[in-house]
Amino acid sequence: MNVKREICTLVPSRKVKPDQINKNRRMENSKKLEIKFINGEFTPEDAKELLLNVIAKKMQFHSVDSHSLWEKNAAEDNGSKKRLNELKMAREEILQLLTNDSLNGKKINIHSTIEIEVLD
Repeated sequence: MNVKREICTLVPSRKVKPDQINKNRRMENSKKLEIKFINGEFTPEDAKELLLNVIAKKMQFHSVDSHSLWEKNAAEDNGSKKRLNELKMAREEILQLLTNDSLNGKKINIHSTIEIEVLD
C-alpha cells in the first residue's frame, strides 16, 4: 500500500532534505515560526504508532518537569499535572479510534502544525 506522508525532523527516524526546509517553515515578522510537523496519509497502525510516540514524549516531558519542580521547591506543578491528564485522555481517544477493526484497509489522514512564537 502506497502511503503519502511528510514528517518534520522533530520526529526521530525521519529527515527533511535541505531543499524542503522552506516548504516546511514559514516565518512571520521573524518572531513566529510555523512548521508542518506531520502531513500525510498513514495506515491505522502507523498512525497509532506515530501519535502515541508523540504523546509519550510529551507525557515524559511533563513528568520530568513536574518531578524537577518538586525536587527544587517541594511544590507541585499543577500545570504539568493538568496537562498530563489531558494527554492521558488524548492517548485513550487515539487508542479507541485507531484500534477499531473497521479501519482495516483504510488510510488515516493526519495534519499537524507547530507554531513557535518569540514573546517580548
